Amino acid sequence: MKRIQNRLAESRYALPFVAVVAVAVYLAAGLFTHNLWAEFGMLILATYLMVLMNNHHALIRIYSRMVSCAFLVFSMTSLFLFPHIQSGVAALGFAIFYTLLFHSYQDKQATGIVFYAFVCLGVVSMIWMRVLWLLPVLWILLATKMLAFSSRTLLASLMGLTLPYWLVGCYLVYTHRLTEHTDYLLTIASVDALADFASLPLMVTLTIIFVLLMGVLGMCHYLHTSYNDRISTRMIYEFLVIMQIVLSVFIVLQPQSYAALLPLLIVNTSPLIAHFLALSHTKTSNVTFLVIAAASVALILCNLVLC
Repeated sequence: MKRIQNRLAESRYALPFVAVVAVAVYLAAGLFTHNLWAEFGMLILATYLMVLMNNHHALIRIYSRMVSCAFLVFSMTSLFLFPHIQSGVAALGFAIFYTLLFHSYQDKQATGIVFYAFVCLGVVSMIWMRVLWLLPVLWILLATKMLAFSSRTLLASLMGLTLPYWLVGCYLVYTHRLTEHTDYLLTIASVDALADFASLPLMVTLTIIFVLLMGVLGMCHYLHTSYNDRISTRMIYEFLVIMQIVLSVFIVLQPQSYAALLPLLIVNTSPLIAHFLALSHTKTSNVTFLVIAAASVALILCNLVLC
């Protein structure tokens, strides 16, 4: 007999149910009263991208919608991000970036895919410049995990990354506001106080801890069972594991940037924890699943009350 965890993880009704709950939660959080339709639209698109990412790259080797379900649950536990357009852009941009970049696997001629992927990263950097700190890591992973690094893809990534800046720069030159552009570019060198969690609201800190713990659990499960996956899937998950470590260190050192950084972490963590939820079959994992579900509900309710 299948355990509760596995019945839910493999159910065709899991995503529709979680989606309905998410709509109800966001209605309660002020979708109509605060006119947050743009943010809600980006959440819908990002969720759809997580579905595509799972389908196109076979992240879960059985039928399961846990990748997109995990993304929606994490988004609901982070209700304090809902009014921030910056958070919606970050999540949507990073979801598109991953979905496109994973298509470049073993293709050093994939200049078009790499170009469009890095255009999305450039758009994210337009609302949070310090995402470009991830650029060296992404180039290394493009070479070692996607096996798609070449002089052509490097040039394509640079052209894609800078395209949003050229477009915005032309507009600002036309409106005689170019200094705004240069001032913003200089923010890449700014650093907040290190590990300053004391300045954050309690619910923000608890949500960050929750997502970090889910990432650790997902990484440990994947590393223990990775031999069951295809080579291409293993390369994608190894990409995600390294990015999870980098993003986790980043958010621990700069938690004040949670409005942009937490959505990136959520996009990255969702496939990792989904791998655990869908593919583990023990009594311990079943109990862990129930604890995760209870903790998620508690965080959502607390955020609804306090945020």
